[in-house]
Parts: sequence; structure tokens; C-alpha cells
Amino acid sequence: MKTVKTVRTVEKAISVCAWLVLMVFLSGTVLAAEPDRDDRQNYGARVNRITNPCDPAIPSPPSAAAAAAIPCATSQVFPTGTTTSAWSLDILWFNPVTEKVYMPDRNNFGVDIVDARTDTVLGVATGFVGNRTAANSSGPNGLLVTNQPHQIWAGDGDSTVKVFSLNKNGDTATFLTSISTGGLKRADELGYDPDDQLILIGNDDPSDQFLTFISVSANKNNINVKGKIDLKNNCPIGGCSTGGLEQPVYDHEMHLFYVAVPQTTGHPNGEILVIDPKTMKAVTAFGLTDVNNNPIPCFPHGLALSPKQQLAVGCSADTNATYPTHPLVALVISALDGSLVRQFNQLGGIDEVWYNPGDNTFYLAASNFTANGITGGAPNPILGVIDAGNDADGPEFVQSIPTGASAHSVVAVYIVNPEKTHDPDSRKSNNDDIINKVYLPRRIDSSPGETGGIEVIGRIP
Repeated sequence: MKTVKTVRTVEKAISVCAWLVLMVFLSGTVLAAEPDRDDRQNYGARVNRITNPCDPAIPSPPSAAAAAAIPCATSQVFPTGTTTSAWSLDILWFNPVTEKVYMPDRNNFGVDIVDARTDTVLGVATGFVGNRTAANSSGPNGLLVTNQPHQIWAGDGDSTVKVFSLNKNGDTATFLTSISTGGLKRADELGYDPDDQLILIGNDDPSDQFLTFISVSANKNNINVKGKIDLKNNCPIGGCSTGGLEQPVYDHEMHLFYVAVPQTTGHPNGEILVIDPKTMKAVTAFGLTDVNNNPIPCFPHGLALSPKQQLAVGCSADTNATYPTHPLVALVISALDGSLVRQFNQLGGIDEVWYNPGDNTFYLAASNFTANGITGGAPNPILGVIDAGNDADGPEFVQSIPTGASAHSVVAVYIVNPEKTHDPDSRKSNNDDIINKVYLPRRIDSSPGETGGIEVIGRIP
């Protein structure tokens, strides 16, 4: 799998790739968007399938010896209140510094650590509550990796955040601490502000509905709750949440958090809540509108930021009394004022969104899209691919790839090819400079013939 995007400049590549990609450049890696556009439909080849080494129902990789070396849950005995349903995964994460992918594996009560070059499971960071039967009580859920200090942060089903120290290669995790957010249900999706060394995580269950700020430190005694935003009883700008809390993202240039909130009392069709991490307060809320500036039924779940200061918004298939049936869409909006940049009618019913600086592309996991593009239609789950654009033009739809009902999360991987010499100043395309591929979770029970695991797809040569 190869890319036809090349490097432009360090600043263009990572200036606002926020919490994570900034660390790549501190380590010397250089990535950015090519000045030429490449909107050919050239994704979709299944390259590999990563399977769970700890679930007897799924084939083990790549040998019995390798599987035996991974610390699976003892004899796969599931405690009371848990379920043995097919491999349950939530938010995937890629760390370009160590080229590792991290997967919340509820059936193994941990986070699987995967080598992105070989697509091989290397180990598991265990100690989570697992795949429980009660709603919004399973874990791990959302996760991310920080590089200074080098740690895994993951929300758990008991309203805690588990923190693990990572070694230099990112393949060995040591439990550091567990921090309670004080809720009744799961701590879910989270974002990282490296400027202020803060984690922002949401408790999305209707019984909770709040955001928590936690300090980041290598010393577990300095990891503490620093503040909260109550979206249930003490409504911030935009109103109280009436439909959960979803994907957050941090903007290094603006020094702000953005959070997708599916429904609020002020914006029943959804909003992007904007938060100042220094004051730990909401400063504004972007209502979501169409080209005529009318409210659009988006109910946002996914959110990702490009270096153009633009946010890809994954509109979900949620409904309410005002919008019981509506078209499924995706949006790209300005991170500066929330204004609409472009509306995409080719996809919708989206959960997670990921921006990949390796090919300047948004990937949108539209697991609840339908054949007619309307809520309630026949299921047609896809992965949407949107070119994020460059200085000369805006974002553009590239293609959709058929997936499955369980493919609600997505992560894109970019790896500098060690066999090629990369010239960051070149204006020419070099297909071998950067390897790009995309990971999607697939469950055995999600569609007929599905064998489970993580599907790895990429560019067709």
C-alpha cells in the first residue's frame, strides 16, 4: 500500500495536528500534504487482517508461540456481569513516534498493542472492567497516547481513567494509576492538550453528562482532577446536553478544545462546544448549519482537525422529535468561527473521524450509513474518504469503501518507508515515501460471513 502524497513543510504538516502529531516532529519525522491533489478512487484493497490472540473463537497470530507470549485474561473466564460476545473494540489510536497502534480490547480487559509495520499484536495492557452487559459500563473505551511523558490514557466502564507508562518503543505498558471522574457510568472519549498538560474526557451516559480535566505527569501523585464542565445541571454556553458527549480534539494553534455534542437544549441538531483549557470553561458553541445557514440535523459524533484550521464533523444517524427522518451527511467547518466549508451528501451515519497527515486525508467511519442516504434506510456501512485540500482548494470527496456494522471506529497509520530516501523539499510525488493504511474494527456477528478482527486497507498500487 502506497501513497501519492508527499511532504511540503514541517509547519504545514503538524502545526495543528494537535496533541499527537506535534511530537512526531520533535523526534525528527517530517510529513505534510502534497501540493498536487489526488482524488482518484484508489483505496479499498484488504491488505491484512489483525486477529485477537486472546479469543479462542478468532485465529491467533502469527504462531502459537507468539500468542502464548501475550498476557491474555486467565483462561478467558469472564466475571459475572460480562459477556463473551465477539471481539468488542472501541476507539483506535496510532502513535507515529513509535509506529504502534493501540486498540481497546474489552474481551481481553485491556488495550492491545500492535506493530503498525507488521500488523502484529505485541502485548496487552490489562486491568479494565471488560465487556459488561449493563449499558455504558464496559471498558476500555476512548484512549490516546502521549509522548512527553510516554503514556497510555484510556477511559474505563467504571468512570475511571487508567494510565499506563510506556517504554521507549511503545510496546510495553506498566500500570501507573487510576483516576475517578466521579460518575456513575463509563468515562469515554478523550483529548490531550500538550501545551497545558491536560486530558479532557467525557462521561457520556445520561446519568452523568460532564467533562473532566486531568493533569498529565510522569509522577502518579501529580495526576489529579483539575476541573469539570457540567452539561447536565449547570449548562454551559450552548445549553445542556440531551444526547451524550462524543469525540474531542485539541487545536494547538487556537489553544482550544473542540467537543462534538450530539444534542443540546440550545442546539437540538447538535453543536461543537469550544473550551478554553486554561480557564476550563466553555467559551462558545458552534451550531451546525447548511449552505443557507439553516440548522442541519447533524447530531455530531466524529471530529478531526486538519492543518487548514478546518474540522471534519461526522454527523451520526441519531434522531429527535424535530428531525425524526433526515438525510445523512458529513460536514467540514471552520475551526475559527464554525462556518460551513463544505457539506458532503455521499456519506453519513458516522461515529469516529480521523485526520491522517501522511496523505492529508479525513477518514470517516460511517457504520450507520444507509442505501438511500436517509435515516431508517437499508444498512449500507462504509468508510468515507475525503481529501482535506490544500491552499489552492478546499476539501473534496474521494470515495466510499464498503465496511460492516461494527466498523464504527477508524485510525489511519502513516509510516516513512525505511527503504526509500525521502526529500522533504521535493515537489514531486514519490509513491514510496510514506506508507498509509487504515484500520477498522470488524466483529464476527456484524455481517454475514464476517470473520472478525481488525481490517487493514490501503491504496491500490
